[in-house]
Amino acid sequence: MVEVLSGGTTAAETSAKREVYWRAEVRVIWYIDPSSRDAMCHSVGHESILDAPDEFLVGEDVLPGFQFSLAELFARADQRRPGDE
Repeated sequence: MVEVLSGGTTAAETSAKREVYWRAEVRVIWYIDPSSRDAMCHSVGHESILDAPDEFLVGEDVLPGFQFSLAELFARADQRRPGDE
């Protein structure tokens, strides 16, 4: 599960959603925070891990071999599309 947080998202909201995701048997949750340019990664049975911008989102056993650079993610988000002003 991937969720991009908005500026108004509270810790209580993410906690409540996380409980819903666990009940739905989601095994990995990534919360992407554009304002702080980091990600919170949660997996069942593991503590939350804060990934620094120079680290990778990793698919664990859900997506074996998958990894994506947070730096690349935010660089792509920073790119303007043609016609955007």
